[in-house]
Amino acid sequence: MNAQIAQHLNVAEAAIIKIEEWANVIFAVVKGIGARFVSKKVAKAPEKTFEEKLVEAGGNRWKRAGHDRIYFNADLILGWLGYSWSHYNTGNISSATLNGESISNSKMKRAFCSLSKIWFDVTAKTWHRQGDSNEISLSQAVAAINANI
Repeated sequence: MNAQIAQHLNVAEAAIIKIEEWANVIFAVVKGIGARFVSKKVAKAPEKTFEEKLVEAGGNRWKRAGHDRIYFNADLILGWLGYSWSHYNTGNISSATLNGESISNSKMKRAFCSLSKIWFDVTAKTWHRQGDSNEISLSQAVAAINANI
């Protein structure tokens, strides 16, 4: 808390002599400038970045060759969208549902194919998708991710 208050008052943290937390404000006594009132909002812990929230939600950060991306697994997004499925030992889909209602295995396969790769480009602040199907749009996938961060 002292670091945020010192930064807000533009003084060294060591210059803060006394801090009292009052009902709606923080009372700080600072060497050389005296007593100051500071909003409690200033002393809050810093908010997590969007990128940190994406990684916490299940994204995998990848940095290489000048790229900085956060990739999402199709399984995770499809689960958030209400899909569930099971596989045969071969890896083929044996059954699938969307929000509890049975769907065809081919529709489930198209859903997987539409999200074969989905990532957030940290540098450009843009979403991208690579897939062979349009079963699930990029905006649907992004909405599912945003609802779960």
